[in-house]
Amino acid sequence: MDQLVEAGHRNTLREEEPGLVSIGTEPQFAIGQRALIVQTAQGNVMWDCISLVDDASVAAVKELGGLQAIAISHPHFYASMSAWSAAFDSCPVYVHAADREWVQYPGPHVRL
Repeated sequence: MDQLVEAGHRNTLREEEPGLVSIGTEPQFAIGQRALIVQTAQGNVMWDCISLVDDASVAAVKELGGLQAIAISHPHFYASMSAWSAAFDSCPVYVHAADREWVQYPGPHVRL
């Protein structure tokens, strides 16, 4: 993470539509992925995640109401999902059981 910040990367949040916020890293890093935060009355869910987890991004997501859960769709997110979970009181991270072998940091927060 520190290397990304030192290289000039930062995350930006953008409202895509009411109740849906995207978060992405600029300048683009890796495959240029973004995460989506779905805001609901029961709490926010992050769909996928991104590699850069910094204090400013965590604070911005907390201003949106924090995270109740994270859902992961691709193995290339399996390294940073634990860092995002830890930033939000070890919220559960949902991973498809077929991808069990790709989870790099298993723990009680990972739900298969």
